[in-house]
Amino acid sequence: MDDFPTAIFVLPLTYAWPFQFGFVNFTLSQALAFCALAGWIRLGRQRRLAVRAVLFGPVGAMLWVAHSFGWGMFGLMAAGAELARQRESGRGWADAVPGVVLQCVPLALPIAAMVMMRQPGAELATDGWFALPAKTVYLLSILRDRWEWFDVGSLLAPAVLLYAAARSPRLRFSPLLGWPALLCAGAFLALPQLMMGGAYVDMRMAPAALMLALIAVAPVAEARFGRALALAGLLFCVVRLGGTTLSFVLRSGEQQSELRAIAAMPRGAAILSLVARPCDTAWSELRRDQLPGMAIVRRDVFTNSQWALAGQQLLKVRYVEAEPLARDPSQSVYAMHCATTPFGFNRAIARFPRGAFTHVWTLGFPPGVAQAGDLRVVWTNGTSTLYRVVR
Repeated sequence: MDDFPTAIFVLPLTYAWPFQFGFVNFTLSQALAFCALAGWIRLGRQRRLAVRAVLFGPVGAMLWVAHSFGWGMFGLMAAGAELARQRESGRGWADAVPGVVLQCVPLALPIAAMVMMRQPGAELATDGWFALPAKTVYLLSILRDRWEWFDVGSLLAPAVLLYAAARSPRLRFSPLLGWPALLCAGAFLALPQLMMGGAYVDMRMAPAALMLALIAVAPVAEARFGRALALAGLLFCVVRLGGTTLSFVLRSGEQQSELRAIAAMPRGAAILSLVARPCDTAWSELRRDQLPGMAIVRRDVFTNSQWALAGQQLLKVRYVEAEPLARDPSQSVYAMHCATTPFGFNRAIARFPRGAFTHVWTLGFPPGVAQAGDLRVVWTNGTSTLYRVVR
């Protein structure tokens, strides 16, 4: 920390937009990738390359199990760190680049598993290449949570630090971390929004690139200046994490109010979940889309909010009686003038398979709005309502 006091600025970025968005398994894989990067760099400095090759085959597989995009991110970071090491050792580009590829071969082990486990019809389509307006929004949304002025304003601290590092002779960039940051930034610009069934692929790279860039900044042998940077980073942490904590407390209250419906559900019931979605994405999301999944955990129910993307999950939704309302995004209901799914609210209520569902749970709709003779209100809090299907 004495050499890199700017690492303190990175702590609030652990709650960056990918985490707030709900990509928790990706966030886990990203955290593990940063830990693995430290080991990769250390073994490289010690020139224990054979040991590293043996160890990081399983490490890469572990990262892939946590999340495939985290594994891909680590591949970029490891390649960048290895490129910096080889360049520092005096190798020219013509020798360094093939050397990087050779050193990273052990990380490719999961590719064999991906080929063997690929399901017929797996989603390989890509979309949103070089969508610069969206990427601009993603950059401004790195710390996106609840208050737009606070979230965008919080980016000033890391932005000023990086600008100062580029201009001031009292600061420098470590190549061992700077090259991984550049590769992650390049991936953010080059990757599409949708790839292999996963959405917001490029967005997930932006916080990682910023984290690495901040960690790469170090003062040039000036202890007092380093302590000042550390204190500035500590102040940034206190302000930003304090705001995040308050936001989480408020969000918890909002969600717990909705989740009280679960206590009224019979264990093992089949729940049709319908969640109101706005046409335009607000800065502060209510984050109700996946709340029905908590009923699976607490009451062993079936609900239609689970992802089932070919090539992404090994588990399948086998409840064919619930089709076509058996999986995500059938729970998301938009107003008819902006609908992106074939089922609006009234059509879903009129046509859902009665034999497949025992209850209907509406979130974001007033009680009684589900107009059907066979639905009876069991529980409501005014914005969330549970109906029983009368057979």
